Amino acid sequence: MDARPDLAAGQVIRDALRARDGNDTAPDWRAATMRLCEAVAPRAKALIATIFGDALLPMGGGIWLKDLIRLTAPFGLSDRLVRTAVYRLRQENWLLAERKGRESFYRLSESGMRSFVHASERIYHLPDTHWDGRWTLAIIDRSLPRERRERLVREAGWAGFATIGPQVLAHPSAGQAGALRAAIGDAQAKDAVVILEGRDISALMPERIGEIASRFWSLDELAVQYEAFHARFLPLQEALGEDGDPDGETAFMLRTLLIHDYRRILLKDPALPLALLPHDWPGRRAALTTRDIYCRLAAGSQTFLMKRIDLTRLRSSPDASFRQRFGGL
Repeated sequence: MDARPDLAAGQVIRDALRARDGNDTAPDWRAATMRLCEAVAPRAKALIATIFGDALLPMGGGIWLKDLIRLTAPFGLSDRLVRTAVYRLRQENWLLAERKGRESFYRLSESGMRSFVHASERIYHLPDTHWDGRWTLAIIDRSLPRERRERLVREAGWAGFATIGPQVLAHPSAGQAGALRAAIGDAQAKDAVVILEGRDISALMPERIGEIASRFWSLDELAVQYEAFHARFLPLQEALGEDGDPDGETAFMLRTLLIHDYRRILLKDPALPLALLPHDWPGRRAALTTRDIYCRLAAGSQTFLMKRIDLTRLRSSPDASFRQRFGGL
């Protein structure tokens, strides 16, 4: 896959926004959404996971299968694809299923709920601009079985921790300690890991610390992916606010594609403090673009969602966490 910034896709989306005939100057949101869907190319299982985490989590974390099929049809997902995807998510313990007559209701499992809540804490918050010099370290007992150690390293890696020695994980912040504890719990390693917090006393400038730290985290590919994301979504950011905002269904699709694309890059991001990152780090620009677009789409897309799905077994309105996203919707 060519990971260079996807300027061509951005231009296709920009052209689609302007594709209306005659004197109608309002953006053609539906055409742009279809082009964006082609550019993002979401897989069924991952897209459904995004919908659970972004749209359904604040409503209680569940949905009737028939509603999920209707909700995902505009993305090009067939009934069969949706059923296969939720079956796999259930097999992987992300979802639980309940039956009422001939109808199936899917909801997040306890571990799935916990994982999505941790992910939400990163997705809907802007990166920290300040670093207080603190580090979080984990020292792993050598006696921990290999399989559990590998799982711990893998899941801690998703939280941004790097392996800096055979038995040591590190991250330059105290903010990821909660995610580290969750990874330790999931790996059944609570009795085999010592967690430490420390402060840098080297007197090195943050830029130099960042140069050293970057050797443990792969940032170049991540930067390219953020640039490509920004190229895809910049035309939408520019068009929002012009005459003719998207209808509810289109707003929901755009919001879902936005978070889906942003999430799959962000969850590879080690969440290093901006003070330790290269100047003009593209992840910051991507976060601001995501916030701006999401805040414009949130109200219309949420109204559409609440009218489209059966709220039985769900909240009648999203919880407070939804309104607090990106500092307040």
